[in-house]
Amino acid sequence: MTRKKINPLTQKEQAILHRLERFAQRNNLELFNVKGSLFDRVRTIANNGGVCPCFPDRPHCPCSQVIQECKEKGECGCRVFVAPKCK
Repeated sequence: MTRKKINPLTQKEQAILHRLERFAQRNNLELFNVKGSLFDRVRTIANNGGVCPCFPDRPHCPCSQVIQECKEKGECGCRVFVAPKCK
């Protein structure tokens, strides 16, 4: 079985990941990461200039809907953030 090689994050991607981690910590959320999905999302955010990876009409990630979506559904629409009990 061949494992998918994960390329290291660029400096820009690392900065975005750090920002997402701080946001999650401040808001009692967790980052959702299954099979490297978080790194894929971080790369998409970086490539799109910080725009939400799933909803281009949302100007940045984390978007203003994250906290409300996590309260209502247990996760944000992009599954970047999840409520701790939903992980």
